[in-house]
Parts: sequence; C-alpha cells; structure tokens
Amino acid sequence: MSGNIRKSDNTIDPQNQMSGGSNHLGLLTSKRVSVLREGQVVPLLPGRPVMDSTQSPWNGLYLEKFDLDALHISEHEHGTYFLRMHSSKRVEMDWKSSGRSGHTAVDEGSLLFLTPGTYDSLNWHGPAQPIVVSIDPLLLKQMADQMELRGLPEFTNLGRLRMSKYVCCSRK
Repeated sequence: MSGNIRKSDNTIDPQNQMSGGSNHLGLLTSKRVSVLREGQVVPLLPGRPVMDSTQSPWNGLYLEKFDLDALHISEHEHGTYFLRMHSSKRVEMDWKSSGRSGHTAVDEGSLLFLTPGTYDSLNWHGPAQPIVVSIDPLLLKQMADQMELRGLPEFTNLGRLRMSKYVCCSRK
C-alpha cells in the first residue's frame, strides 16, 4: 500500500458514539484488536498473540504482537484507528483497500495507519511478526476534550510509512 487512500463514509463518529450501528459497540469494548467481518466482531489476526495488552488497565488502546505463518486475511472493516508495524524480515503481500489493490514487499519497521471505516484484505506470502494497535475514536475524543482542543484532527490512511527501528524501538 502506498500513498493516501480515501476514507470510507461508514466511520464511527466520536461525537455520536455509535453511528456505525450496534456491532461497533463490540469493536469498542473488545480487549483484542478486532474488526467487523461479515457483520460480526472478530479478532483481526488468528490465534493467540505472543504479547498483548489484555491485562493492562487501558481502555480504548489495545496492542498485540504475533508470530504468524503466511496467511490470508479476508475483507473486513476497521471500526477503530489502526496501526500495524512490521517487526520481522521482508515479506511479500497482496492488498485490497477502498477499491484499490496492489502487491508490495513490506520491510522491518514499515508502518500502516488506517482510519475507522476502512475496508481491506491482505494476503501475506511468508511469515510475519506484526505489531498491531487499535485506538478507539472515543479515546481520542476524550483526549482532545482534556486538552481543550476544538474537535478532532483529520486523519488520512497511510501505507508503507518507514520508521527507523532506532527511532521507534530504541531501548535505553
């Protein structure tokens, strides 16, 4: 994925909390990084994460790390802000999102950011160790209110953003 992708009109409106329908409530209360697939709230990735935030006191911010073989992730809708960082060696993948599709290689440190309402599917051609993060739009609304901001900033989907592992993952 590269460049900006237009956001779907089926987003959750933090001002009107549940504008996306009753299934979005399950997305916002799940302790897993979850999506809507065929009208059901399901975890985005199969199996158990090797690391996650399910025992943390956080509400609205969920993090999972997986060690996966090649796999297909069927079409789904993101009901939250979504961030994926690729934390393993290069892997080839096919993607479809918002009426576009492509084939790309994803390197260690590559980031993908999607906004609520984005539909996509992926086919990873090799093993991957993604770190995925789900951020509830209501959490961002609460943060904006606490900082006395007028509304939320506009976010745009971004793919293949490259972060140096020394910038994003350094340990001191």
